[in-house]
Amino acid sequence: MASVGALSATQVYIASGQLSTNASGSFGSILWTLPSTVGTTATLTASANVNGKAVQGVGTLTTVSAYPTINVTSPVSVSGTLYSSTAFVTFHGIANATAGSASTTIATIGYKVGTGGWQSITTASLHNYAWTVPIVLAAGLNTVTFNTTDSAGFTTVTPALTVLVDTSAPTFGAITAPANKTSVVVNVTSAEGDLNLTSVAATINGVAVSNSSIAVSGTNNPGHSVTYTITISAAAGSSTVVVSAATLAGLSGSATATVTVTGVPVATSSTFTFTSITAGTSPVSNKGLNTTIANGGSSAFTAYVYAVIKDTKGATVYIGVANFGSVAAGSSANLNIPLVLASGSYTATLYVDNAAGTPLAQPSSPVSFTV
Repeated sequence: MASVGALSATQVYIASGQLSTNASGSFGSILWTLPSTVGTTATLTASANVNGKAVQGVGTLTTVSAYPTINVTSPVSVSGTLYSSTAFVTFHGIANATAGSASTTIATIGYKVGTGGWQSITTASLHNYAWTVPIVLAAGLNTVTFNTTDSAGFTTVTPALTVLVDTSAPTFGAITAPANKTSVVVNVTSAEGDLNLTSVAATINGVAVSNSSIAVSGTNNPGHSVTYTITISAAAGSSTVVVSAATLAGLSGSATATVTVTGVPVATSSTFTFTSITAGTSPVSNKGLNTTIANGGSSAFTAYVYAVIKDTKGATVYIGVANFGSVAAGSSANLNIPLVLASGSYTATLYVDNAAGTPLAQPSSPVSFTV
């Protein structure tokens, strides 16, 4: 009997004095159908009664393909693409003749670029052959296919390999510090769209910036130019910033600049007071949300203040607006935001923007109140 495949007979009777099924006068050899999947291990078990004593033997075998194998060992694929920083790309690999015949050897190794014709390289007549193929490729995306033929005439062809040749280091724009932000920003362009996102790094005044403080927007698109935006968290003040990055092909670039981060002004007061509010009616003088905004920056700004009102379910039910005027540096101002609300319980969160809609302060903490 067999654990994989099928025998033509599950019980074999051998006459007394006959040593095997293929001896003179026997009924012939036993046929065993092997499993069709390459690499499957099959177990053959034979049992018999010899001179009244039960005996058993077990053997295993693994199915192999009659065809040779060929593999590329370098360059190494990254998510299905091979990358090179030069047009002259050297491929290395292994070709193996079938494991089913030790006398079979590798006869030829071949390659083709794109839809071009097959090219052959000189090979040694070995069962296992380590090969090297140098190829000149065009910048951008290429496909390369390899094959091998053994001495028995069997040929194996690899799937087409995608190779991106990128001979350009990433280029950087100017490092800038957006107004009223605690960050610096720089654009970086990869000519072949293969920025190594894990390579992006930065220092501020010589101190390395943690990965969690660096954000990169932009998606790789091999074979096409892509511009990415790198945003780096930075404290207010003058800083020397160095940003670096590399392509997946291995070429790197960097940019350096001294910038002044203005930072976000001191947040608005988190303590609000409410005068009486008439439920469901238009507001009248002194009925609404009273609050204080403070300018912790170094120059005056014009404040546009609004309050977002939410109900107990978290839904926004009203937005109160007070277009306040200029607040001097280091000064504060009191203002009232009119509200029109039905009876109930609410929370208010205050926001302060400039005329362009850029936040001038962090949103306040929500404050609860009842109408």
